Amino acid sequence: MIYEVMTLPGYVAEGLTAEQKDLVSRRRDYWKAQLAGLESKLRYGAALSPADKQLIAKLEASGRSLANVLPGADSRVRSQRGTRERFKRGLEISGRYDLQFRKIFRDAGLPEDLAYLPHVESSFQPAARSSAGAVGMWQFTKAAAKTFMPGGGVVDQRFDPFVSATGAARYLSYAYGKLGDWPAAVTSYNHGIGGMKRAQNQVGKDFARSWRLTTDRHSVSHRATITLNFWRRAR
Repeated sequence: MIYEVMTLPGYVAEGLTAEQKDLVSRRRDYWKAQLAGLESKLRYGAALSPADKQLIAKLEASGRSLANVLPGADSRVRSQRGTRERFKRGLEISGRYDLQFRKIFRDAGLPEDLAYLPHVESSFQPAARSSAGAVGMWQFTKAAAKTFMPGGGVVDQRFDPFVSATGAARYLSYAYGKLGDWPAAVTSYNHGIGGMKRAQNQVGKDFARSWRLTTDRHSVSHRATITLNFWRRAR
């Protein structure tokens, strides 16, 4: 659900200025207040303003009932940067790795197009870091690296694009074995095998419904949204 698309003032670099951060924060707080206010009005039967009715129409346009989408929506409001420039840079960098990554997945008996996954994870930035503690081009956490990238010593192998690509192949092969299809396996890279398995138990192998169930339980980032389209290439 997109509530608003903003144009930030001034030059937009990799990191936002204090002014830009403040503007984003204020608009995020505005939408949180709007959603919380709407939920309260509907609960107590208060009169709705034209803005409230517009917000209801926007929520219902998602294809889900208001009773399902509105409760707690204010706590799920997030902001994210546009990814066009970052993705363009990733395309430029990816050429250095494409053949080697494809070979790693091919040798593992997996779809070669899984080599595109760093576009979603890191835009092919070898030193990428996430707020969840995942690092490197393939965004491994320390715990996942211990399982799927064994043999690491003093040097953190998560920053090695080729070692971590091999780890990603091991993980995706394992996830596919547990989940039984590539859409779910690829999505589990961000949402976990357990989360996807629970969604499958509820709705079967309907991937779109499984994805919605899983992302409803998480803060939906651009990674989750992009993955919904990415999986088709890996089938």
